[in-house]
Amino acid sequence: MFLDHYRKLENDDPMHKWINTYNSNRSVVFRFFKWLQYRDVSGDPKKRDKLFTTDKEPKCIQDIPKLKRREASSYKPSDMWTAEDDLLFLK
Repeated sequence: MFLDHYRKLENDDPMHKWINTYNSNRSVVFRFFKWLQYRDVSGDPKKRDKLFTTDKEPKCIQDIPKLKRREASSYKPSDMWTAEDDLLFLK
C-alpha cells in the first residue's frame, strides 16, 4: 500500500516519472528489510547482500515487483539546446 500511493494515472503523468519514485522507494524498503533480517551481520552491508537472496526474503516483500519505464528516455527533443542556446552559453 505504501508504494502504491506513488502510482499515477496516465493523464496525470504521461511520461511515467512516478515509476522512478516507486523504484527508489522500493529499494529503500528492501534495504530496511535486509538490515532488519540480518542486523546481527556487523560491518559491511555487502555481506548482507550475499545472505539476502530471493528465497530468504521476508514474505512481506517477496511480491514487490521492480517496474520498468515505458519510455526509452525521459528527455524530449525540446529539452536539448539549440544553436542559439549554445552561443548564448559560450558568451
